Amino acid sequence: IRSKSVSVFAFSAFVNSARMATFFDIPLEKYISIFVENYGTKMCEEHCPIFIHSKNRIKASVTYEEDIKKTISKIEVFCKDHDVAPSKCSTIKTLNDYLEIADKLKRTVEGVLYATESEANEIRHDIEEFNCILDSKNIFDDDAFASVSCGEYLSKKFKDELATRFKRELVFRNPSNILESLYALTVKENVNEKIKSIFGILSKCGNIEETKVVFEQICIMQPQEIALAIIDRSVGLFNNKGKGKSGVLFTNLNLRLFSKQLLAKENETFALSEIKDIAALGGNDYLITTTTGGSYKFEVHLGELTIEEQNFLAELIYRCTQLIKHIYIDQRVQLGKILNPEGVKCICGKYVLKSEKICSNCHRFVDTNGNFTDSSICPECGEYVKVNSRFCSKCGYQLIEVDNAVSDEATKDVISSADSIDEHVTNSESVDVVICSSCGKENNSTKKFCKYCGGKLEATTSSATSNSVEMIVICPNCGNNIKPGKSFCGKCGNKI
Repeated sequence: IRSKSVSVFAFSAFVNSARMATFFDIPLEKYISIFVENYGTKMCEEHCPIFIHSKNRIKASVTYEEDIKKTISKIEVFCKDHDVAPSKCSTIKTLNDYLEIADKLKRTVEGVLYATESEANEIRHDIEEFNCILDSKNIFDDDAFASVSCGEYLSKKFKDELATRFKRELVFRNPSNILESLYALTVKENVNEKIKSIFGILSKCGNIEETKVVFEQICIMQPQEIALAIIDRSVGLFNNKGKGKSGVLFTNLNLRLFSKQLLAKENETFALSEIKDIAALGGNDYLITTTTGGSYKFEVHLGELTIEEQNFLAELIYRCTQLIKHIYIDQRVQLGKILNPEGVKCICGKYVLKSEKICSNCHRFVDTNGNFTDSSICPECGEYVKVNSRFCSKCGYQLIEVDNAVSDEATKDVISSADSIDEHVTNSESVDVVICSSCGKENNSTKKFCKYCGGKLEATTSSATSNSVEMIVICPNCGNNIKPGKSFCGKCGNKI
């Protein structure tokens, strides 16, 4: 038609008079369709070019909804002017389909489709208000529910369901439940097998322990950072069998992208609090947007995915970050200890590993049985020491005054009681002690400082100088001092 330079007026008359005729042996109806579609394409390029060229038209349809409506209106006017039914134009049908999807997306919140966009927006506002209050507060505090109840909510439906939502959040925000919550979100419910295959949850499923060797070489993890979940980004590159050399790592503090390839290495870190959105771009591409305005594109190779599956995966990654982020920050920092079976809860509420000697928060001392003892600070060196300690174990400073008038016999009783000698020996056993070179009092040989004067204890050989400490043996029967090497006590005759 264009090659013959047929005018628009002549074209219209031609259509009206000979709809079923042929033009150069091709049905005229087809020429009409081509003519209208070409005009539709031109209008799309002029009025909604970003939408047309977007890799993820589903999300773009929400952003550029008004541009799409304007384009449809232009094409409909053209069809009317040329006596062509709009229903015959596939471009109009395609654009209307995207508008319908956009409408559903705008009315859907947390998987629930609301009657109107206005109602959905009220729910979104209320959820944000609810999370904002709880993110700055420990949900397990006694006044937590009272705090969220005072929020400025718009939706009556949300207010009516506030108590139910709060109870659900008690489970989700419980740091001890985080692995089970991640497992339920990514593996158990409403996830197809293809997407399930790339997730690994600590102690639950997947190859997170195997991949640990790789990401620990690439990622510089913070001291209290712990890996919780991982996505293998290389599944689709190796005949549906991931090699674990490229992944998305979820930790208690960050979202990390890592990759160890032959010619390049990737190591990007995003704080959970800075992640604003994660979107699918089409193909294998996804985009992280941050609250600071930055963005970063990354790939997840999972074979052929529909655009709906790609959107679902992007949403799933984002929901995982939010699930972790919503745990109260103090508890998130301590997740490594909370999830460790060897961890014990201190009186102050913090978790301490049994291998640790002191709580990092309140500085109470913990023994191997998980019992806690209050501490004080040495005025000399500033070191924490157990309450009622006589001397600082670091600098030897005397913390409690000792009565110098105590008799030698009483001194022996104190030593015997303090070192619990009688509890660890029998009549046929001996106990090693050292004599302090400063005050001459006896001390357990395992101690570094004298329990009476605070002097440093040093074990030496028999040829040591007069200022050295001499190693001796105490008879468990009568308490007499015996030189090392003797078989019997010279005072009571007890066999050593």
